[in-house]
Amino acid sequence: TAGSSSVTFDGVQNSAATSGGSPFYNLNLNKSAGFHVALSDAMSIANTFHFQSGGNHLLLGNFNLSLGNVTGFGSDRFITTGGTGKVSKNVTSAFTFPVGFDKTAYNPLTLTQSGTPDVLSVRSLQNALANGATGAAFTQNTADVGWDLMEQTTGGSNLAMQFHWSLGDELPLFNRASMSASRHDGTNWQVAGAPGAGGGSNPYQFSVSGITAAGVFVLSNQCLLTDGVVPSITCPSNMVRTTDAGQCSAVTTYATPTFSDNCTGATAALFSGQASGTAFPKGSTSVVWQVTDGAGLTKRCTFTVTVNDNKPPSITCPANQTRGTDANACTAAVTYATPTATDNCSPAPTLMWVSGGTTPTPSGSNSVSTFQKGVTTVTWKATDGVNLTKTCTFRVTVNDTQTPTFTLCPSSQSLNTDPNQCSAVATYTTPTASDNCAPPPTVVKTSGLASGSAFPKGANTVVWKATDGAGLTKTCSFTVTVTDAQLPTITCPQNIAVMGSGSSCSAVVTYASPTATDNCAITSNYLLSGLASGSSYPQGVTTNVWKATDNSGLTKTCEFTVTVSCGTSPNPSEGGETAERDAASPSLRGGREGLTLTLAPNPTDGRFNLELQGFVKQALVTIFDATGRQVWQQRVGSETLTSALMSVAVDLSDARFNAGLYLVTVASDGTVLTKRLVLTR
Repeated sequence: TAGSSSVTFDGVQNSAATSGGSPFYNLNLNKSAGFHVALSDAMSIANTFHFQSGGNHLLLGNFNLSLGNVTGFGSDRFITTGGTGKVSKNVTSAFTFPVGFDKTAYNPLTLTQSGTPDVLSVRSLQNALANGATGAAFTQNTADVGWDLMEQTTGGSNLAMQFHWSLGDELPLFNRASMSASRHDGTNWQVAGAPGAGGGSNPYQFSVSGITAAGVFVLSNQCLLTDGVVPSITCPSNMVRTTDAGQCSAVTTYATPTFSDNCTGATAALFSGQASGTAFPKGSTSVVWQVTDGAGLTKRCTFTVTVNDNKPPSITCPANQTRGTDANACTAAVTYATPTATDNCSPAPTLMWVSGGTTPTPSGSNSVSTFQKGVTTVTWKATDGVNLTKTCTFRVTVNDTQTPTFTLCPSSQSLNTDPNQCSAVATYTTPTASDNCAPPPTVVKTSGLASGSAFPKGANTVVWKATDGAGLTKTCSFTVTVTDAQLPTITCPQNIAVMGSGSSCSAVVTYASPTATDNCAITSNYLLSGLASGSSYPQGVTTNVWKATDNSGLTKTCEFTVTVSCGTSPNPSEGGETAERDAASPSLRGGREGLTLTLAPNPTDGRFNLELQGFVKQALVTIFDATGRQVWQQRVGSETLTSALMSVAVDLSDARFNAGLYLVTVASDGTVLTKRLVLTR
């Protein structure tokens, strides 16, 4: 109730104060530090509003507060006007409105009324705004706070004002030593009082007097809010550049535009375009700079940076290539990597084949063209977006790698030797050849005999060679095989009949060696069976067989007999001693008819057994070498022998018996058997 009541807010929580439409007489804030009281409706305090403790705030929000008096306020306890709510007081003398925008911004305003007393209302604005209580905030040259002063009755005021602000409220370029107060009347900014310097030491104070009208007040540098002169600015001249290496732009540096203003605090900044030292794209770029003075007045200037692309594109061709001709062609289909091109600017360059080979066919990332034999230079061209061009070249070498082909190569042929000749006349067709490239290949005989020549016995190889224009060769060969089919001839002496002598009834017989001839050559002519000339022939008939062999292995034999007789007649058919002996010994005669000769082992190292199978009592064993010379002889058996098998051990291991072919002859009672023996060492 009026005159005595007092309401105190305390405790450790935030509170809301509701007046219910009736004024408080006294209101005290005694909350624990950091807590506040917020109005829930408009409030009137008839007597005193007192801050008992630090860290207390009364938050108006959007509700007005009417004061009689206020005490105990300071930088940590004051009234915050962060909404539309205002603090009102009937000012008749000096009065300090302890206001701030929020709990951290304390900007009290002291008013002294020397004119007609009036109810004045004050609220604190967080920023210095371009249109007083609205608009964008100033960014420099001011203390960043506003005081919104309203009067209940217009006119009659004559106010002295003291503004309070802190160092943290000062924006860049704010000059505390040369400043003034400005008032926004809802339409324009006007100078409020004389300029001067601020006092105090954080917080600071500035005072003006003679203020006769309400409005929004701010503190700023002199000439700031009341300036009406537009600043001037001069840009550099237009610039022309060429693109940097490998870039579609050019890093361009230009001088900062020059500017001036009638007041201090004007600044220039890039408004649009690009900053100096940045990469300007190909084409024309407009650069706009703007100067802004402290009053917010602006002026712009413009210049252009033109970047021309004078860098031709780059193009990369594949490496030189070497290919062989395609099969049966004098050309080659060559696949090569399609050249690649790049440019410092988009779009990508276009690629075009210029010359070399046939018009290429695309195949993925490759190109396919047909090239003639030889060296061909291939040229490609790249064209960029401003029609700058660049070419690249590479070589394709096509070598003829296909050897010529024989279209006719005679077949091999086999012939027998011509009669009484060691050769045969052969004819054949001259070979012919073709090639994938002109001119036709040359064909020459490199070895062998010409057609129509007499080809000697054996395999005769004839070689022809074809050589094309690239020096490549191919051979054709065939054989003419001449076979010796003509047997040798051999002539033996006439049969020989002699009379034997001595107890063995033998005789030494000599004869001329048989003669042998052949159309080619005789390689051997030897005694196949029987006894050599000069040998001691036993009684009876000995058949001598001679064999001739030519160099083709063909053989021919002839034979003659040597008959050794005892008694009156050398002819066994005429009787005599042999006939009488045969008649007296019929069993021996029968044995001779079944007589067989075996030599084992054969071949031998010199020692072997000679076995006679059949009924014989005695036999004469003679061994001849390959020339017919007698080298060993021994009579074997006895008159008392009764076995049908006679075995004789023979030793020819003596060094005088050379390795080779020997003839072993066994003569027994008119029967002569001959076997070959091979002696090895």
